[in-house]
Amino acid sequence: MQEDNRTTKLQAALEVLSIIAPIVCLADCIVIPILFMILPLIGVHQIFHGVGDQLVLLIVLSICAPTITIGFLKHRRKSVMILMMIGFALMFCANFAGQIIDESLHLALSLLGSALLIRANIINRRLQKASSCCNHHH
Repeated sequence: MQEDNRTTKLQAALEVLSIIAPIVCLADCIVIPILFMILPLIGVHQIFHGVGDQLVLLIVLSICAPTITIGFLKHRRKSVMILMMIGFALMFCANFAGQIIDESLHLALSLLGSALLIRANIINRRLQKASSCCNHHH
């Protein structure tokens, strides 16, 4: 029983992280460009930006994918997986297309991808709560 409680707490923590991770990515897409405009004004130059975006994307992927997949195995809603895959595809294009896309397109793809991931995680969490409510004896 204690093992079930630990698993449930870990899963709840991952669900919360899977909602927060795309928000961090959104902040990265908005805050970092603003910092790049401000930092040269105060004498700070040459900050390495491109790898940071890719690292954030990999962190988001490593948190969201297992969480949504575990939820999918319970509720079997394909729409949640589709939202996640489209969200990741948009973010992947934004972050790995690098120099060949415009900065505004990078931002738009990242924002839309993050929004889809947030939506997928919120729906996933609701569906998991609904299915866990119905799985126990009243």
